[in-house]
Amino acid sequence: MAVIKKKRLSWDPPADVDVVAHRLFVTEEGQPIDLDGAFVQVDMPQASVVLPDDFPDGTFAEDKNYTVGICAVDDVGNLGDIAMVTNPFDFVAPSVPTNLTVVDL
Repeated sequence: MAVIKKKRLSWDPPADVDVVAHRLFVTEEGQPIDLDGAFVQVDMPQASVVLPDDFPDGTFAEDKNYTVGICAVDDVGNLGDIAMVTNPFDFVAPSVPTNLTVVDL
């Protein structure tokens, strides 16, 4: 079983009392964030996620730089401005060694 080193993404929620959740978006570095695309919603008061565990399988399909965007969601569904961070994410385990043998000495 492969072991993938995880990362924790955390943030400080805005002080607005009507914020009920945060939406997190992921895109390859250099690509725009699609507000109509796939996202992960994190309800208050949680202010962190574990990558890649808290995202759907295939979100981080390759070893490359990704941009993660996060915005606050208020109680009527308004979205705030997006805070973004770009980071190298490598959640792909190396291949299995082959031709393992035992030789009597």
